[in-house]
Amino acid sequence: MTPPPRTVSSTLLSAATAVYGRFMAIAPPREEYVLHRLTVTANVEVAPRVRRITLAAESLRTFVPVGPDEYFALILPRPGVALALPAPEVLQVARAVRDFPEDIRPDVRCYTVRRHRPGRGEIDVDVVTHGDAGPGSAWALRARPGDEVGLKEGSAGYRRPAEGPQLLAADETALPALAHIAEELAGTPDAARVRAFVEVDSMDSVADRPESIDITWVVRGSARPGDLLADAISEALATGADPGTEPGARSGEGSTAGAPDFTSAWLCGEGGGVARIRRLLLTRTALTRRSVFSKGYWQAGRPTE
Repeated sequence: MTPPPRTVSSTLLSAATAVYGRFMAIAPPREEYVLHRLTVTANVEVAPRVRRITLAAESLRTFVPVGPDEYFALILPRPGVALALPAPEVLQVARAVRDFPEDIRPDVRCYTVRRHRPGRGEIDVDVVTHGDAGPGSAWALRARPGDEVGLKEGSAGYRRPAEGPQLLAADETALPALAHIAEELAGTPDAARVRAFVEVDSMDSVADRPESIDITWVVRGSARPGDLLADAISEALATGADPGTEPGARSGEGSTAGAPDFTSAWLCGEGGGVARIRRLLLTRTALTRRSVFSKGYWQAGRPTE
């Protein structure tokens, strides 16, 4: 028998709302975080090491994302085992499933919504794969139409630049969110205010190359994840130059913009690199903690995908 679920009190939810308001003008927690049971309907390789998986359910017709970088907890069954879900009222699903019997205990990983088609009750999720090194990657490689997964609604961190230039920084794991942000900004005056830096393992493994915002692409190669991304941003802050790191690496459409006085920033990707960039911005620019949203999607050396 599954132990009673752990729930989060309304007091804690109120405290979370206060923290959101204090440190970043991002979406407050939802009044209700819906638990969805989804079915895989498609699994397509959109680039080497990137799988775009389509998930469907009637409940997704009424799902309303709170931002273009909407993130959620994906609940993955063990291979060959039926999907076991926590109680719908549970907020911290990763903690709750620890109490499940080991033979049915699902894995929980966080991803972002690449696209949402409410009319069809579908979402697309892009997963960067690296063999069986982590549960998310292994699931993405084997997922077939008809397979079931769970989704616990999360939140979002991105807000359009209210005034002045905005900095975006991401790696390949945060590229789906950044691409969705770029699509939302396309054709608006805000698009011209945004300067983005994206670090990837190789340009061959890039599924989306947004053209609506100015992007500097940084090819990681054998460097530690996040290091070259931080270096590129540091160089731009110091010189206003466009610091491409590989001949032919795409850097926006010319990407000749200098380093403006950023008034907000969105930083997502490998945790250590995100932390370094955050410290860089808080020490070398006029940005404050409240104007910088940062989220570590994974940690180098840990099988988090």
